[in-house]
Amino acid sequence: MHLLLFVLLVFSTSAWSADAGEFGSLYLVLLKAGDSADKIDDVGLAELQKQHLAHLTKLTEAGNILVAGPFDEQDDDTLRGLCLYRAADKEEVRKLAEADPAVKAGRIQVEVQRWWFHTDRIVFPKDPGVVKTE
Repeated sequence: MHLLLFVLLVFSTSAWSADAGEFGSLYLVLLKAGDSADKIDDVGLAELQKQHLAHLTKLTEAGNILVAGPFDEQDDDTLRGLCLYRAADKEEVRKLAEADPAVKAGRIQVEVQRWWFHTDRIVFPKDPGVVKTE
């Protein structure tokens, strides 16, 4: 909840109103510590992180992810990062996010929700079209 409030405050330049414009939506994926987060040795963790970043890069280059990154100084230590996805529906996002090697290994888990925003308050890159899942 605090994250959404922060994002809204950062991107809003004036008070919200009912007639402020049209709404768009993206999918916000919170990356949280998984059950195996602390059970992977340093060598395995380095390789898993490399695979995790390659997965995010692939989805970003394909146009599925608009932005992704880790958290720091968060109150909830289980929160690791976030991704904003552009996709047809929540199930597609879940499928893409759960294909991440770090999710498969149990290092992180994903929480997916739709995020609505005023299209005249924030601008994202032009939609390259919906990319099919594998």
